[in-house]
Amino acid sequence: MPFSRRIQERRQERLAERRQAKLDARLAEEIERQKEEARREEARLEYEAMVAALEAAKARRDELLAKLRAQKLAERKAAERQTARQAGLLEMLRQASALADAIERQKEEQEKARREAALESARKERRKAEPAQQKAPAKERRPSEKAVPPREKAPRALEPAPLPEKSAARQPKQRQAIVDERRSAKRESAQGSALREARLERKKAEEQRAAAQAARLERLKELRPPAAPAEKPQEPSAPKPPSVTELEKAAEKRQAALQARLGELRQAEKERAAANERRLSSLNERLAALRKADENRRKAAERRTAALKARQEEAASAESERRRADEQRKAALQERLANLQAADRPNKLLRQPLPEAPARNPLLDPLAGGVLSGSLPWLRATGNRITTISGDPVLLRGVNLLGMDSAPPDPRRGFAAGAGITPQVIEAALSWGTRVIRLAINRGRVLEGAGGLPASAYLEDLDELIRLAAQGGAYTLLSLRRLDETSAFGSLPAPGGGSMPNRLAPQPGFEHFELWRILAGRYALEPAVLYDLYAAPHPPLPGDESGIESNWDLWTLWVQMSVADIRRVNPGALCFVCGLDWGADLSGFPVLGTAGRPIPNLVYAGRLFPRQPSPWPAMQALGRAHPLFITEWGGQRLDTSWGERTAQLLRAGGIGWAAAHWNAEPSLTRTVRERMYPSTFGALVQRALALEGETLAATLPAEPDTLPTLSVF
Repeated sequence: MPFSRRIQERRQERLAERRQAKLDARLAEEIERQKEEARREEARLEYEAMVAALEAAKARRDELLAKLRAQKLAERKAAERQTARQAGLLEMLRQASALADAIERQKEEQEKARREAALESARKERRKAEPAQQKAPAKERRPSEKAVPPREKAPRALEPAPLPEKSAARQPKQRQAIVDERRSAKRESAQGSALREARLERKKAEEQRAAAQAARLERLKELRPPAAPAEKPQEPSAPKPPSVTELEKAAEKRQAALQARLGELRQAEKERAAANERRLSSLNERLAALRKADENRRKAAERRTAALKARQEEAASAESERRRADEQRKAALQERLANLQAADRPNKLLRQPLPEAPARNPLLDPLAGGVLSGSLPWLRATGNRITTISGDPVLLRGVNLLGMDSAPPDPRRGFAAGAGITPQVIEAALSWGTRVIRLAINRGRVLEGAGGLPASAYLEDLDELIRLAAQGGAYTLLSLRRLDETSAFGSLPAPGGGSMPNRLAPQPGFEHFELWRILAGRYALEPAVLYDLYAAPHPPLPGDESGIESNWDLWTLWVQMSVADIRRVNPGALCFVCGLDWGADLSGFPVLGTAGRPIPNLVYAGRLFPRQPSPWPAMQALGRAHPLFITEWGGQRLDTSWGERTAQLLRAGGIGWAAAHWNAEPSLTRTVRERMYPSTFGALVQRALALEGETLAATLPAEPDTLPTLSVF
């Protein structure tokens, strides 16, 4: 019975679980359905808003078209009224002109008739006087010529001389002739006065006609429409009224102007209609663009969802790979620890000095590789080149990453996140063609941690950065930059003026060898890890109270002891040594060993910056037998010409380098709207990194003058 009860209970539990699963599935479906309904409702509202916007635009367009039609009709009616008014005015002008012409013709006919009557009466008087003049003899008529007006008198030279003798019998006849002459003169004077009166009357008639024409002109000016052009003023001495032809021409001109204005209005109406059509088409295009944008947003949301799922899957796979790598690393460490314990050689967390190097030399072992390095081969110094263990030359070129030495750590995500060094940053640096990433580190963080985080967290972040770089085919050059968190060693000039504290010691003290023993032991099986012993040794600065000195004797001794400690736990370590005076002085290289010969597997490094001392003269002689490397070189936007020449110089000499800096000033990148772009100098470095397939010579040219000289800097 108890057994059957347990079976029933289990069955009921399974049924309850199934019901709960169904309820959960239904709840999930209901939530998804509600989300889908919300999306549909949102899409419907957007569609209705767009339709309403289109309707409003259409209503505005119809209203605008109605206004345009009404305006066109009003303009047409106004034009018709103006045309009718002008026609009426023209008709009135024609009638007034015809009436004035009729009056003028009547006056002229009357004047002509009056003149003809006066002339006829004068002719009759002359005819009556002619018989009496013909009866008188020529001699008797000559004295009468004195009565002729002066203007009709003949010249004196032609007048006959008077007779000296006068007959008494002829005196009555002479008196009669004189009387006749006087009468004739009176008649002629009467005729002249009549002619003068006729001339005066004709002049008065002409003046009256001119006054009538001027009055008519004034009336025409008053009757003329305002839009008509002003007529040319007549001369006051002889006013000339416009003719009917001129008035008709003026009317035709005004009609042509009205037609032109009407054509302009029609053209403007056509343009407004075309503008309305374009506006409607733009609204339709905008609606189509909104629909397309909505579709693109939907597709983008789907892509983001798919990308999020893929990212989650990738993160899960990366986490599984990381766990698997951690397990392999732990297994390898446990195996090493077991071997050490079996051989009675204790090694407490790799911090105690190890005995002499094992018989096996990983530098010469082509199968050597660690869980972080992937397929990257071991590197070594061969002559004046860096090569793989099989002898293939390698040209290391890359960038500097700062922050792991100085940026405050994130309490939850660690040191790399606090420095802003994310997988995306490593991926972006690798996309430029980077073969080496020079990573600045802090001695105090390696030994003690910082910001409440232990040293193990710092080492785990270093492991992850090394693994990400190695996956992209790049080596990691660990560069000791700061000794602790707060120490200052004098001051440096600030970019904006004044001074700022210097956090780099003149050189590490002789008590800091434990750092390299820990790191060399941790990465003893990792060919992807290279070692830059110290970033920039230099003379003490003003205000430096640490008492640390830096000269060639102290620096050479420190390098010898550091390399010896590293090689005890990692015989295959490739070490980089920077020159004095911030990398500008390489005169004390190469570093000799106990046998008086140069220490093998060392790379000598310097720094290049515009307007600063250059190590190139010493590098010309040193590069004949030893490999060279530029740990930092860079500049601002105005230093691109210098940068181009420097890149060509390093390419011609086959010298590797790490540009300064990916995430610090002078920066190779800039961020705009959360997207990373190369700076002006960064674009130059990106082009230099993109050059692949370069052939490296076995040695540098033998003659120093065959290399570019210092003048290019």
